[in-house]
Amino acid sequence: MGLTPADCYTLATLLTGLGQGEHALSWVEHGLALNSGSAKGSSARFDLTRLKPRLLADLGQAGEALAVVWADFCAHPDRFGFDELMAFVPAGERLTWQEKAITTAVDSAGLRSPVDLLVHTQQPERLADLIAGTADTELEKLSHHAAEPAATVLDHPLEAARIWRAQGIRILTTRKTQRNQGSEAAHARRG
Repeated sequence: MGLTPADCYTLATLLTGLGQGEHALSWVEHGLALNSGSAKGSSARFDLTRLKPRLLADLGQAGEALAVVWADFCAHPDRFGFDELMAFVPAGERLTWQEKAITTAVDSAGLRSPVDLLVHTQQPERLADLIAGTADTELEKLSHHAAEPAATVLDHPLEAARIWRAQGIRILTTRKTQRNQGSEAAHARRG
């Protein structure tokens, strides 16, 4: 059988509660090193990834904790990773790290993360610039979860209208696809 990432997480949290941070960190490292493809392992791996920088910070290794959350943010540049990152950034360096994180998100593949992050950090000017430089076809791929808040916070009517237009096209395309699939299924039943 052997240990799973979930087992390692359980041991690490128990040891953390007992004030044995060094030993807990070794179990976190062991759990992260395990190769488990199960959903349970993935959840535990997420928990281990979040626990590691906290343990490092508690052990006086703030720089290493920041490096860990930065690496995680770079791998998944979203607003949740941003919030985690900012929890470890020293107060005097927050603006520098915020700019670095937003630049990383904007340079990443995809539109949702940077849009979401610019809304989250309340930067409508940068959001307007991002939208202005994005093709309509890319805006049409943006889910309503990201598009609606973005269009709502924009003070730039043209960019907001482009987002709303893209959402309309997205809805029409989805309905047309559903209708065509329904027609094809009905035709297959008849024929």
